[in-house]
Amino acid sequence: MMRLHKLVSGEKKTSFADEFPSHGILNELEFILENHPNDITKEYGLSLINVLLGNFDDAFRQLESALKKKPDDSALNRHMAEILMIRQDYHQAIQHLEKAFEHDNLDYKSYALLIMLYYRIGDHDQATKGLNKLEKIVTRLEVSIV
Repeated sequence: MMRLHKLVSGEKKTSFADEFPSHGILNELEFILENHPNDITKEYGLSLINVLLGNFDDAFRQLESALKKKPDDSALNRHMAEILMIRQDYHQAIQHLEKAFEHDNLDYKSYALLIMLYYRIGDHDQATKGLNKLEKIVTRLEVSIV
């Protein structure tokens, strides 16, 4: 997997990529490639690399392809929403986050992004309701961990 690190480390990063350390994306990609080979690994992995390199259109196309194979996958929907947020397509991003949460009702990451987007588009009532629901989700997660 060192070749992935060499591939990424030589490229110029965008401001988005600078905000998210490359080691986190590379670690996630390496974990997926080594432990979860399936029919979407290639597209998902390439989308992570393209996000890191700032190639958001390529990442979008790869996630779109992966979602055709696994439309109900929570992580894929969340990552697609993140790409759509970068593109400032907030309403489409909301649809993907709602779908992610629908299939994993403890996916607090998707729900937190969803709340942020509700605020972004000015739907403060929905965002406030979401905050209350997020608190319940986090409490349930804390209880299940203990």
